[in-house]
Amino acid sequence: MDSNRTSFLVLKAAGDFVSRSLKFVWDGQQQAFRLEQQQAHFFPEITPEQALLAWQNAPARIIDNFGQIGAISADGKRFQVKADWQSSHWLDVRASNDNPDAQSIDQLTLAPLVAPDFSQFTDLALGGGSLAALAASGAENVLIVMDLQRRWQQRCELDFVPQRLCVDSRRRVWLAGSYADGGGNPRSAIAMAQGEPLPQAYHPPALAFYPQTANPHALQQQWRQDVEFYDGLLAMCVDQDFLYLLVYRQTAAGYRQHLLMRALSDAAAQPIQDVMLPEDLPFAVDCAVVAPDRLALLAPKPASNTERQQWDCPVVTLDKQQGTARLSGERYRMLSLQSPRFMVGLDGKTRYQSEQGPMQLLPLPQARFPRNGVCILDKALDAGSPDLLWHRLYLEACIPAGCALQVYARAYDDPDGKSQADWQLQPEPLWLPLASELPFYAGWKTPQQPYQGLYQILLQRQSGACRELRGRFLQLKLQMSGDGRHTPAIHAIRAYVPRFSWQQQYLPRHFHQLERPVAGDRRPANSADFRERLLAALEGQLTPIEDRVAAGEMLADPQSAPAPQLQTLAGLLGVELPEHWPRQRQRDWLSFSGQLQRQRGTMAGLCLALDIATDGGVSRGQVIPVEHFRLRRTLATILGLDLSDEQHPLTLGTGQSGNSIVGDSLILSADNAREFLALLAPELIKDNADDQRIVAEFFDRYSHRLTVILHGPAGEQQAGVRRILQQQLPAHLQWAVKTSDYSFIPGLSPLLQIDSYLQRTPAWRKLILDRIHLGRDSLLQNAIALAPELATAPEPAGD
Repeated sequence: MDSNRTSFLVLKAAGDFVSRSLKFVWDGQQQAFRLEQQQAHFFPEITPEQALLAWQNAPARIIDNFGQIGAISADGKRFQVKADWQSSHWLDVRASNDNPDAQSIDQLTLAPLVAPDFSQFTDLALGGGSLAALAASGAENVLIVMDLQRRWQQRCELDFVPQRLCVDSRRRVWLAGSYADGGGNPRSAIAMAQGEPLPQAYHPPALAFYPQTANPHALQQQWRQDVEFYDGLLAMCVDQDFLYLLVYRQTAAGYRQHLLMRALSDAAAQPIQDVMLPEDLPFAVDCAVVAPDRLALLAPKPASNTERQQWDCPVVTLDKQQGTARLSGERYRMLSLQSPRFMVGLDGKTRYQSEQGPMQLLPLPQARFPRNGVCILDKALDAGSPDLLWHRLYLEACIPAGCALQVYARAYDDPDGKSQADWQLQPEPLWLPLASELPFYAGWKTPQQPYQGLYQILLQRQSGACRELRGRFLQLKLQMSGDGRHTPAIHAIRAYVPRFSWQQQYLPRHFHQLERPVAGDRRPANSADFRERLLAALEGQLTPIEDRVAAGEMLADPQSAPAPQLQTLAGLLGVELPEHWPRQRQRDWLSFSGQLQRQRGTMAGLCLALDIATDGGVSRGQVIPVEHFRLRRTLATILGLDLSDEQHPLTLGTGQSGNSIVGDSLILSADNAREFLALLAPELIKDNADDQRIVAEFFDRYSHRLTVILHGPAGEQQAGVRRILQQQLPAHLQWAVKTSDYSFIPGLSPLLQIDSYLQRTPAWRKLILDRIHLGRDSLLQNAIALAPELATAPEPAGD
């Protein structure tokens, strides 16, 4: 809403720019609506029967980050690896510890991944950072999962026959296959499996309580969901949000392919979306994600010799809201194709198997756009009330040299009668030297005259005595033109409604517009309409200035002020603001400067200052200020009980005072009695000088002292914490900063009334000989490779 209280409706997402034109597309990477590329594609010409035959004979292969190739052996019984594409020597992939109680390397053995007896591996996949999964069917239907780094292997039984599988980023294994129901009828289904072994072998004690299930998260099939695969399942793949299954059906008219989409939800009852693929695509046998909402479909090359050896890979653009798929205009060229199966890797890149080795599937960089395109946006803007006067459009767009953008608009009150509303061509978009009309908003693009930045259009009719555009709904039609190499692109459109008319608000009534817009009116504009649009042009220049003035308080708000303005604000408030601090920390410090000044020298003020200076370290429990009076020792002696807590598992040496907050005390010595009385009744020992000295020494040990404990990552902020303590604490207060080696100490909560800090396991550091403790600071880990011994380069021969 601007300073005239005129609100706006915005179009800025893929769902806002849905149209039925095939010449336009929403670019998810650039977040822009533009012309779609229209390049000539060269797809393999192959019959579905030939494609299915090639698909059956194509082996599944994977590739790790070291270029090692993994595959299922020719007999389908073993999981094998070779060093690179050119190598012909296959080795068994080994994992799992046959002896969980092994105490040395000599006792440690790794076993190959072998399918059960009378069963064969059907598919292979890689994902989840370091997880390889294999599905086996036959006498036993099982899933075998292996971690490439930790070198363990786990298996679980499946209640259906697996055909395809894939692994998502959360280390969940998705499977698809078939089973026979109670009546013997074949049914198809998908399932999800998840789990892994314990870090170490667990042996429950004989005479003690222990969990009924040693590993509640062991690998197992979580659920099974029935899905219709039509006549067959070809491939499956995943991205961050969806599971995709490529299926086909055979009809009297021929073969048709479908894409089944399912959200990656842990719930079994998740709806399946069926998307029919375009008919003009070749019969594909594999699929893979190449970009957001873009799926590559791999078709086998023709069996017969042809003059063309380089083919294009079909890529479809998915509209998940509409449930449609259409061919992408970009060309994804393949140099050659050896096998009609994509190669799954850990880096997330889609590769195809060429005669030269694994090749990444990439689009051709040379763009070819249509020279002209027109589309109607399906989404109509709803102002909420009928007969409103639409004001203007602001477009954040890019219109390169040689390109043009024209906007048509129509307004109506009844959605059923929108076809009767005429399209009105709007004036050419006017470039503005502003990043945005919104105060202090950076916008999508840096203004670059006249090709990029913010454009405005005053909404109006093309002709008529009154050219107001009135209605509850506003629908837009866009026409883009270019030179074939460039295209206009729109990032966002903001439509302001209703118009704040200067003529209606500030001029006498006889100057007002007395006529109404009439469809088909070809008369010239009357004087009131001319005056209205003239004043609206002036209003368009002055309103953004008024908005910036009205929003000037944002310059004085530390959370919204521009970054160069922060030091000026600090000077006005008399606050020292370190320039090396992150921007958000500087803003928070200025926002709470008044409260910090009021509470300076108090425990609450210190906690607030430390919390800001450590980016929430006090709130997270990483930084804990402790006053020493809470550590005073009131429990001196209990007969027969050792109060030493250096090795106590609950306090780990932190309980210097026994029970400083709770508990009873048994005093057996005169000195300890004086200290106890000093806490409860100091007025009883005023007459004795020795007693007063003991009491004074007791208070001196614990009063005016403070220790700040730093947990985990907060230990790296010692310098900043010391600086805050010097600024915020009174001069007579003694303080110390200590780092804690233990993040979680259960006994601290009842002892000091503070919670221990739970942190994630820190990443292991690189091992440095003679400087780092193995097992405490660093670990020797396997490379994430199919065969770690092949991932290490051989040492050069020497003397």
